[in-house]
Amino acid sequence: LGKSQAGFSIPMADVAGISLSNTAQRVLTGVVATPIILLCVFVGGLPFMFVVLALASLGVTEFHLLAKNRLSQGSTLIGVPMLVAIGLAFHFGEPLLLVTALLAGTALTFILELLRHQNLRRGLAQVLMTLAGTLYLAFPAGFLISLRGLPGGTERISTGVFWILLVLCVTW
Repeated sequence: LGKSQAGFSIPMADVAGISLSNTAQRVLTGVVATPIILLCVFVGGLPFMFVVLALASLGVTEFHLLAKNRLSQGSTLIGVPMLVAIGLAFHFGEPLLLVTALLAGTALTFILELLRHQNLRRGLAQVLMTLAGTLYLAFPAGFLISLRGLPGGTERISTGVFWILLVLCVTW
């Protein structure tokens, strides 16, 4: 079975029984994902937020899996819901939800890891890695969500759509 560095299987090669090169997989993913992403960019609102948060959730999961079985792995169990709460805070403009998500996520990770390992040093390392992974992905995702929601623009394209398309062009 094909595996990525983080341990995810590569379903295309497994299901089709075809061995695809890394480049072919990336091209195929781009051909399938690009229209979906662009549609969500133009629609905006909840569909855009869901796509951004889904991709960021995959990213935080992979971030934690890269450190699997190490002292400072981080908690995907806490990190993903914390990321989603932060994304919702950006979407709805609720800074109190953002602060609550960070504080609750930190406390829950610490309690969870102390119960699992009974080791203060490891618990602190897990908390820090959970926060690092979540902040690394949640804030850029939240900024994209906020950027898409910018008002203004022309009758053909809103300011938020323009900026998101610019970000996509620069980063892709």
